[in-house]
Amino acid sequence: MTLFEELIYSGFVSKVVSNCFDISWMRINFLAEYIFTSIHSEIDLSIEDLAGILGNLLKGNRLSKEICGFLEYKFRNESSFDIAIMVNQAFQLMLRDGMTYYTRMYFKNVIVCELNVFYNMLDIMHLWEKNRLKFDSSICRYLSCNKNFIANLSYADLSDINLVNADLSKADLTSVNLNRSDLRNANLLGTKLYEASLVNAKLNGCNLTEARLMGANLEETEFEDASLKGTVFSEIQINYLEEKYDIRRERAITKETLKLMEEIMLY
Repeated sequence: MTLFEELIYSGFVSKVVSNCFDISWMRINFLAEYIFTSIHSEIDLSIEDLAGILGNLLKGNRLSKEICGFLEYKFRNESSFDIAIMVNQAFQLMLRDGMTYYTRMYFKNVIVCELNVFYNMLDIMHLWEKNRLKFDSSICRYLSCNKNFIANLSYADLSDINLVNADLSKADLTSVNLNRSDLRNANLLGTKLYEASLVNAKLNGCNLTEARLMGANLEETEFEDASLKGTVFSEIQINYLEEKYDIRRERAITKETLKLMEEIMLY
């Protein structure tokens, strides 16, 4: 019997794994409690001071699902609707002036810090049920450089804003309001758009590869030259789109453009 086998047989390995698991959960619980206490204790300060606290707390790393789960439990048990309003107001300030601006400090790798705070704040704002956040074009500066982050923008109001070239790949846009927004050439690779409202939205040239749009409202949505490889539509949506587009190809082409191409080929 090898030494490792002897250790397994004696129960040593399982005890080490169990202890590591306990330590990991203690760390998660501690971090969640620290974040909750820091926000809760500063709630009587100004919105600017709260923005500074949030920027400093959330700049380091992305919050794990486990930490967010603990925070959700803590905040919901506090009946903290006022906290949700104040955190939202702080977030709007941070979007306008910078995620770390109100910390009044300088940070190394500030772009990474800004992105960490932004995506963590999206998760924080979703601790409260279906909190429909209203955004303006200031969000674009963060979405245009999304390389390693997945945005949780479910139930958000992103209507009437310029999202040209935005990187929303693999983002959760469930039930998002994108009515009349301009998403030309945006990256929506693998994006969840279940039940989204895309009335009069411009998706021309978008990468919609493997995006899921079941239940989305596609009334007057523009899809010209959008990449549709592996895009998932409902049968009703397909029937509606095929009235205007040829979606059997990898890129959407309007029937008028297709007819013109065929005429040129015949000529």
